[in-house]
Amino acid sequence: MSYVTYDSDEVEEMREEFPEWFVEAIEELYHEHTGEILGDEEDDEGELVSVEEAHQKYEVGSGEAYWLEIASYEYDVFKDFDVAEKVAINYLKRMIEEEPEIFRPEFLQRHMYVTPTDARIIGSEEADRYVHEMGLEEAVEMAEIFIRDHDSPHESELSNLIDEYDKLDAQYRDEDDEDRIRELEEEMESKAEEIQDLFGLAYSEYVEERLLKDPVGYFVDELGVYSKEELFMQHFIGIDAEDAAEDAVMSDGVEHYLEHFGELVTELRSGAVALEL
Repeated sequence: MSYVTYDSDEVEEMREEFPEWFVEAIEELYHEHTGEILGDEEDDEGELVSVEEAHQKYEVGSGEAYWLEIASYEYDVFKDFDVAEKVAINYLKRMIEEEPEIFRPEFLQRHMYVTPTDARIIGSEEADRYVHEMGLEEAVEMAEIFIRDHDSPHESELSNLIDEYDKLDAQYRDEDDEDRIRELEEEMESKAEEIQDLFGLAYSEYVEERLLKDPVGYFVDELGVYSKEELFMQHFIGIDAEDAAEDAVMSDGVEHYLEHFGELVTELRSGAVALEL
């Protein structure tokens, strides 16, 4: 049975203004509340009952979502469930962008990121702070520990430089000639500077890679300089709001987020989804 009344002027006008799916949704919703067919009935005062207002709503695509007031009820009406899902994602994305503090850090951390430019800058700053402020002997010791504990494209070169430094150091310890001792000291200092510079580069690249993959792991777990709550408030931290919104909607369901607007009605016979406000 169709709810369409083809000889109704009201329905014919709607067909000219709105897409077919929305007209069908209007008729089905009207019939659901009144038990009547749109355009045929009069209320108790003898006036034709009509659609009070309808207009396009949400930025999800032209002709895909409307606001509707009919028979004293208000609805958001979506072309289909996919459009309803888009609306839920867009709503949640906006909330994440505007008020990230209202979301659990455990949820947001999966979607935090640092841009490649910021990661490179922070990596260089961390290398200056950590590597270049230590003494040369300590830099050699820490470089050895670093290549032992971390993979680095500079591992082989650093290892060779450290071996050369250790050989010079062994000679220095066994040397008695003062002139030769001074020469070895200069050679060791020069070698240690090479090690420190290369260690600084390797450490900078390590930090950069860590930030691109897991900024929470680096700043919160490894360094302990921020809590999770503090970290996502830092200027260099971004949140992929769209990815986070899609993740949340996939996890919790469209209905959970559209409940912020009203009560989700099951899909209509036309395939549309109506949300009673």
